[in-house]
Amino acid sequence: MIELNLVSILILLPILGTVFVFLSANSTLCKSTALWNSAITLILSFTLLTMFNFSKNTIQYIDEYNWLPNYGIKYKVGLDKFSLPFICMISLICFLTKLWILKKKIHKTKYFLAAILLFESFSIGAFCSYDLFLLLVFLESTTIPIIIMIFSSEKNYSKNAVMQFLMYGMLSTICITIAFVSIYNSCGTADLLQIYKHKHLLGPIPFWLLIVGIAVKIPIFPLYYWLPEVHVQSPTTCSVLLGSIALKFSSLILLRILFPVFYDQIMQYTKEISVLCVISMVLSCSNIFMQDDLKKIFAYFSILHMNMCMLIFLSGIGLRYFVFSLLSHSFVLAMLFFSTDAIHTVLQTRSIVDLKKNSPQLVLIKNIMFSNILILIGVPLTSGFMVDIVSVYASYKLSAIYATILVFIILALSTYLFFTYQSIFNQLKNKTDTKLEIPVGHLQINSISKKMVFVTISTCILFLGIFSSKVLM
Repeated sequence: MIELNLVSILILLPILGTVFVFLSANSTLCKSTALWNSAITLILSFTLLTMFNFSKNTIQYIDEYNWLPNYGIKYKVGLDKFSLPFICMISLICFLTKLWILKKKIHKTKYFLAAILLFESFSIGAFCSYDLFLLLVFLESTTIPIIIMIFSSEKNYSKNAVMQFLMYGMLSTICITIAFVSIYNSCGTADLLQIYKHKHLLGPIPFWLLIVGIAVKIPIFPLYYWLPEVHVQSPTTCSVLLGSIALKFSSLILLRILFPVFYDQIMQYTKEISVLCVISMVLSCSNIFMQDDLKKIFAYFSILHMNMCMLIFLSGIGLRYFVFSLLSHSFVLAMLFFSTDAIHTVLQTRSIVDLKKNSPQLVLIKNIMFSNILILIGVPLTSGFMVDIVSVYASYKLSAIYATILVFIILALSTYLFFTYQSIFNQLKNKTDTKLEIPVGHLQINSISKKMVFVTISTCILFLGIFSSKVLM
């Protein structure tokens, strides 16, 4: 008799929720079912966090069954001290996305919610996998829910976004698949724990294939232009899941395979990889100055931040700093995209040019925009502040030139963002008699669920910032 442990239950819960969503009679019941299922998954993930023994540097809660015994491929899942925080983040972000759309009209509600639940299940499964091909199945299965979300969110979905996502995703998939098959053939096993013991049998080909595969997912120059286009043309929920969760699959491959198996090769080519990261940061910063769409600005910020995380990894100052910076990126990006959706809902535009027309309605979203500025520049007591400090230190460990460039980028972006904010709102300072053209009730974010999303993410960002020393222990 098969007995599932808590990790397998955690993976299967969202799939079970998908079944109940399709059995629901109407869209309201669908949303409630999906939300409750996600809440249970969230509670279970944080329960595992409290039960996990962080003093032991071992894999815990292992669940192992023969999947394809003739080929030595198993269903093997478990938790380690680096994957567990990501699993908690995934369950929380997925819960908040369902909370965000609770009162929102969706074109095909059942398919949209089912896609989010499947994405949650596959993402958690990927971070729990300790079999090479099980990891590959979970990783590549997340592509399908994202495409379904784009299709089902609205009638006039963007075919261009789907095509770019598929094309670059296919490039990454081909590279990672060939690398995994090569590792399997060389080591004679798909068990990652056994592969760690036979890493001396591996050549340089799987290493470079994995580097190219994660370069698309991070993304790194010259393979990063697809991400801003996909973000701009995708629904907010899809952008949040793609930016906050899907981009972290690159870090999973780094932590689970590249670091323990190809550590010597990483150290050998640290200079070349870090140069590409710095180029990506400089180009992303330059593109931010030329953008008019808020969502595209935040998309380029995401690329900039992910490459900062990569520098932390390459510097060798510690994997816990790398994980911390990635978690911060997930919550900050979710906050930015949700805020952009709120602004678009209020004013029906994301254009900075339109915002600079200084209509009276801007008073109502002033606090949202100001909070975005503070999050982007990483003010003290936020997780972004700690990440900026760690990133500068890490880049200095690699090269003083990198640290100088990064400091310049941070200062330049902070100045630009404050200048943009000031240019939008400076004319409202002395207008105490401004009359709103539209009733306040139609402009304010009255939804309690959306307010809860903002409060929750803000709390996470502040918690990581204030208690960073405890988190990084």
